[in-house]
Amino acid sequence: MTKIISVSLKDDVLAEIGRIEKTGFSGRSDVIRAGIRLLSQETGERERLKGTVDAVLLVQYLERHGEGIHEIEHSFGDLVRTRLHSQLEGKGCIELLLLHGDGKRIRQFAERCQARKGMSVTRLIAV
Repeated sequence: MTKIISVSLKDDVLAEIGRIEKTGFSGRSDVIRAGIRLLSQETGERERLKGTVDAVLLVQYLERHGEGIHEIEHSFGDLVRTRLHSQLEGKGCIELLLLHGDGKRIRQFAERCQARKGMSVTRLIAV
């Protein structure tokens, strides 16, 4: 059964959906469904992290939200082996974190980053 829902989106997000739609999607709903499938797949992969894990966490954020990511990093400091930071021209900042530790805590770290306001990209790759 298909349900119709209402979602509020800022103009820049709607423009991005339109840009993606032009790459071969049949409509905005298909773009949103594909995005949900990707997020669901990524969430499932994170949920399977168990035991001691090595991972790479990539986060991109607006510079004015930098203190937020640093607060999160300090909360999970025992997991961070290496941190690389760079400012991106006109796109905020990017952090590349090499992590080692309990898979559940690594997942929590990534989820807190993803949920934080101002985060434009969050990717977790278990190695």
